[in-house]
Amino acid sequence: MKREELFGFIGDSAGFTLAFLFNSFIIIFFYHITTNGAAEIIYPILISFTIYLIYMFFRAMEYFNFIKSLKESMHSINFNYNSLSYSKNLVFKTLDFQFNKYMNELSIVSSKMKSFRQFFSQWIHDMKTPVSVMELVMQNNDITEISDLKKELKEEILRLTDDLEKALSFIRLEDFEKDYLPEKVDLKEIVSRIINKKRREFIYNRVFPQIICNEDNTNILTDLKWNEFIIEQLTNNAIKYSKAEKENKNLYYIISKSDDNISLTIKDEGMGIPEQDRRRIFEPFFTGENGRKVNGSSGVGLYLIKEISNKLNHKINVNSKVGEGSEFTMQYITIL
Repeated sequence: MKREELFGFIGDSAGFTLAFLFNSFIIIFFYHITTNGAAEIIYPILISFTIYLIYMFFRAMEYFNFIKSLKESMHSINFNYNSLSYSKNLVFKTLDFQFNKYMNELSIVSSKMKSFRQFFSQWIHDMKTPVSVMELVMQNNDITEISDLKKELKEEILRLTDDLEKALSFIRLEDFEKDYLPEKVDLKEIVSRIINKKRREFIYNRVFPQIICNEDNTNILTDLKWNEFIIEQLTNNAIKYSKAEKENKNLYYIISKSDDNISLTIKDEGMGIPEQDRRRIFEPFFTGENGRKVNGSSGVGLYLIKEISNKLNHKINVNSKVGEGSEFTMQYITIL
């Protein structure tokens, strides 16, 4: 027993001791007055102090037991519930609850940090590849036409730009609520703007976009910037997995309405997603069978699309058949 623990016990018991002494004094004084001083008071005083000492003994045992358990808990994750009182047991249960809550939060943070490390490790690797390709292109003496050089450099620059945009979105996703502004936007207009923005990529890869829409009102409630990112990433994937050397491919943007919802289906004529990979395509860093066939697959794009869709409260579904292509459908709330 340390001196500070003893002084702590005395200090914690001071209030009770004073109350007990005051109460004992009142009782003995009243007893003495009512008997006109004829009764002996030493006997009740001894009984009173005997009861006090017995009580303080058990109180001290409980107190120092509790202090010992608290000290042990500082060095162990297993809390001791051998305290004598309900209130002190409740302290340990509260500590246990808070500890488990803290460990769960720590686990979530650790998982996020692991994802960040994996992403940026992959991202740095992906950044090095286009730079190396551009350097090799510049050193290639077999390229006789400047248009070939420009085409290859343009493809690598677009890849760099896309990966940079993914990295920025990955970071901004942590503070999504601070960067979220729901508003009324025209879905058809967004699609048209993205197609126009990527017209060179469509031409280079011989993929030709078509908008199919028979609806007069295509206004939806969403965040303009985040929704554009989703559609752009789906478009990038469609181009990447649809580009052909000899034959032209089509990419359809189908806007349809049902009840209070409006849907955008992006349908390509690419290689399609194998059935065994379909349930995992939204997992972070999963590239699957197609990722091994096509350069530049990081497994981050679809993960970001799914996370952002959930935060925007937009539903996303996928249908695909190997050799025939894929369909990604986004479902929005229609507004007038």
